Amino acid sequence: MVMELATDSFDLGIVVRDTSAMLRFYEQTLGLSRRRVVPLPEGELVMLECGTASVKLMCLAPVPPVSSPAGMLSDATGLRYLTFTVNNLHAVVDECRAAGAPVLRGPLEFGPGITIVVMADPDGNSVELVQLDAA
Repeated sequence: MVMELATDSFDLGIVVRDTSAMLRFYEQTLGLSRRRVVPLPEGELVMLECGTASVKLMCLAPVPPVSSPAGMLSDATGLRYLTFTVNNLHAVVDECRAAGAPVLRGPLEFGPGITIVVMADPDGNSVELVQLDAA
């Protein structure tokens, strides 16, 4: 049986190490708006609006002892990056750099009319920014 989707998107969850820094990055630097906060017995889930999807930051206490490996996409298998397709790539990159987010790769032309940059969020997760230029 094929699943019947109730929405045209999916949500992404990130278990965070540094709640304050991650909220600053995703809310203030990238501009995602807070959809809601769900209290949990061991912390809270902060749902940030991204179009019809959500980026869900799970803030646990205590913080889990093991982190996913940071680094380039080719350094490990598994979920390695989150992609935002934007219309103002260079302005977003400038804002991220001003906030201290390191550029891991780019900007580079990935193909005709496709520019990408890979940044790191405060917990070291890779965030890919993509701009599709009009053909």
